Amino acid sequence: MNNTFSFSRFGWVLKRDLVENRRRYIGVFFLMFIPFLVYQLSDMKDIIELGQFRACEAEDYMSRLATDCLPFFYGILSLALMCAASDMTCVPMGSKQHATNYMMMPATNLEKFLSRIFINTVMVIVMAYAALLCADLVRMLFVPFYEIKEFYGLTLPKVFVSGRDPFVELYQDAGQDWGTVEGLRTVVGFTPARGFIAASWLGIIILLIHSIFIFGGCIWRNAAIIKTLALGIGFIFFGAWLVEKCHLSWIFHDDYLLKWYLNSSLARVLTYLLLIVPIFNWWLSFRIFSRKQVVERTHLFGGKHPHHLFKKAHS
Repeated sequence: MNNTFSFSRFGWVLKRDLVENRRRYIGVFFLMFIPFLVYQLSDMKDIIELGQFRACEAEDYMSRLATDCLPFFYGILSLALMCAASDMTCVPMGSKQHATNYMMMPATNLEKFLSRIFINTVMVIVMAYAALLCADLVRMLFVPFYEIKEFYGLTLPKVFVSGRDPFVELYQDAGQDWGTVEGLRTVVGFTPARGFIAASWLGIIILLIHSIFIFGGCIWRNAAIIKTLALGIGFIFFGAWLVEKCHLSWIFHDDYLLKWYLNSSLARVLTYLLLIVPIFNWWLSFRIFSRKQVVERTHLFGGKHPHHLFKKAHS
């Protein structure tokens, strides 16, 4: 078999993963759809009560509903991405026969790995927006019971467009040059490079967190998200303890760390070096995934010793 990446084989593996684990993916969809619908219905009631309290007949109910849905939607989406990355990357097949057929598929481990990554990132994001759209449509069936026609409409367009707002705001805020004009501190210019570095930093942090959950999902077969979260929280508490022990809390006061980051060339270099960490996590996750294709599942890393990860695993 040709070991180079093939889009035709990748599509075939992707279809196989979707068919084999369709119940799991349908479950993910409904676990997002139901909270979206319940939240919208409850928020409609709160908005009506608030409008009556303020005696504000001209209030834009639909705009308020869409604004309220923003943090809830992206909170649920973040949770879904973490769960999918940790619990769906190395999910075993439903039976021993299916697992054997999966391992014997004429496809490389890279194609199998990328198929799972595609599903637990791109597909989950698509399912989240589809779940929000379905929640919008079902919610409009309940509008007659509320007797407020302004609730007819979709929250999806505003939620979708607002997904880039944190990056835009960070780009605009971090790119501003502050100075003193006639004794007053004011904006004296704009540096696109600084804004781009700050926005890139946010994107890299998101990639890093997601890669950590993929890595945890490849290590642990059961309760991967709980174990990964527990380990992450442990590192956070350890870092906080270390900062306090070394008396380094001053770097978080008066935006010192942010100012150093925006004005230091070293900080900009460290930003791009930080990108190496998620790349390493993806590579190591792929090695673990590959080992688990060819050995018994009783071993933590898919091999008897961790150094097996650095040896070539045959498809």
